[in-house]
Amino acid sequence: MEKQISHHDLVDSELSISKYFSNKLLLRTALTHPSFVEQYQRKLSSFEHLEFLGDAVMQFVVYEHMYHKMNQFKQSGTKYCWDQAAGYLLSNKHLKQVSTDLKLQDYILFGQERGIIMIAKLLGDVFEALVGAIFLDKGIQGARDFVVEYCVPRSDEEWIDLLEQNLHAPERIQSYQFIPPCKLCAADDLMRMEQDIGYVFEHKHLLQCAMTGHYVNKGVDGTIQGADGNLHCGCNGRLRSLGISILRFVVTEHLFLSYPSIEEGTLSLSIHMIMDKDDTCMTKGTQLSKVQEYMTISGPDDPQFPVKRDTCNAMLALFAAAYIDAGGFITYRSQEPAHTPVPDYLVPYQSLRHDVGSKLIDRFVLSIFRHYTRMHPTHVGWPPKHALQHLTQITFHNTKPSYSSRMNEDGTNTVLVHNHEGVLIGKGTSKVYKEAEEIAVRDGITYCELFLVQA
Repeated sequence: MEKQISHHDLVDSELSISKYFSNKLLLRTALTHPSFVEQYQRKLSSFEHLEFLGDAVMQFVVYEHMYHKMNQFKQSGTKYCWDQAAGYLLSNKHLKQVSTDLKLQDYILFGQERGIIMIAKLLGDVFEALVGAIFLDKGIQGARDFVVEYCVPRSDEEWIDLLEQNLHAPERIQSYQFIPPCKLCAADDLMRMEQDIGYVFEHKHLLQCAMTGHYVNKGVDGTIQGADGNLHCGCNGRLRSLGISILRFVVTEHLFLSYPSIEEGTLSLSIHMIMDKDDTCMTKGTQLSKVQEYMTISGPDDPQFPVKRDTCNAMLALFAAAYIDAGGFITYRSQEPAHTPVPDYLVPYQSLRHDVGSKLIDRFVLSIFRHYTRMHPTHVGWPPKHALQHLTQITFHNTKPSYSSRMNEDGTNTVLVHNHEGVLIGKGTSKVYKEAEEIAVRDGITYCELFLVQA
């Protein structure tokens, strides 16, 4: 009798990317559509959570790789829009083409009850899930190798073709007044900032560049003349783009590993709220780091000038500057220092060391996570009653909420929640007591969150 070949056997033997995996279960999970798990009710996982992680890993790897290329091509004199080019490399349109070339559509496990259209987003999600799976299996270097092999241009000619399709319109010249003196030109200011952030830069120009905002007057060649008369590096735009991807990667990894049972929609919402520069989480982190004291920005004399957003940009650029200066951070959950030399960014495809992470980023991420869980405890999977107790303790001087209930004439139940002073903070009514209690608890959570925002 001829032995039947299983789907798993085909994946392991025929799929070219299987060479990237030691743990083949991760590969199979990355190729399992939610419809298959739903239909057959098997104790399997679909690619949804891996896709969430892989999206952040891909963004980090692409921007890291493009930072190398930006420095390689910066002498060409052509104004390329690198962010737009990165957007294309990360787009579902591009990832669908890559997935089709790899014939991933032939190996995805689907449920049979409803038809599945092989749209770009589906194949893009599968590719991102594969990146997330490789990251869990082989670390950031394995994910980096995979993305570089299949997702980014190989040769300089291919890079130029991509960039030529994304030429940037000339920047508008704005008549902003330069604010003298350039703060970071003084060595003692540099040293003081390094003491505040807990990291000493070997290459001081990276720190200065990170703290130089977009609106500082620049020379014809893009350099900045400081109070000491010396020319310094340009503004922090390039570092900021890399810094965004670094922070998003670290935050996503933390959420993915710390809260494995949370659904993808809640994880995505958490990422959005944590990374939003106009939200209080990012602002809280930058305030603790004292970045604004050292920024060199120059803008119109307008109270609406976006100092808060520029401060967040400087913090993101600082992450990238430290990442480059250290030749790659220490492994995220390790405290062992990196001993690798600073990479030469004129050498294409030279990889940085190990996973993202350092005391600098750890402190920042810890501060924004504390603030986030304080403001939105239900988003990280806390049961509503636990979340309300947590919120009342931090809102009303470490006190707990009290509950009372009554039966109404119409047969419904009303549950009331008060703080320690007897102030009503939540109320719920329903025919079922548990439902009334849940409504009251969520009403109390909303009350406390609004109280914290206004405090």
